[in-house]
Amino acid sequence: MKTNKHDILKNNINKDFHQKVSNDFTKLVMQKVEHSLANQTVIAPLISKRYWLVVLGVSFILIISSFGIETNLSAHHWMSDFSLPNLDDYKTSIQISISVFIILAILTVIDLLYRKQRQIT
Repeated sequence: MKTNKHDILKNNINKDFHQKVSNDFTKLVMQKVEHSLANQTVIAPLISKRYWLVVLGVSFILIISSFGIETNLSAHHWMSDFSLPNLDDYKTSIQISISVFIILAILTVIDLLYRKQRQIT
């Protein structure tokens, strides 16, 4: 156990010490809180919702147009005979689609990690 000899607070504070709170204590604390809230920086997400929509729109248009171009290049009219086309005819479109999905997945992971690190909701 500590004795009074080693207790710094008891040795340095008078016995008649009474802590008095100033009358404007609450006002001073609230001013400091308001000041800290006013100076708080807003952290924006790495990719905003608007740009996510743009990226998804461009990706969708790219994938649809690549399949449309390859459909026009191949003389196969699969709507008329109602049979599925050969996937070898659409090899480039499938590769473009996979590449776009991989890029979107990478962007999503980077954005999620950034939001988690910056604690953005």
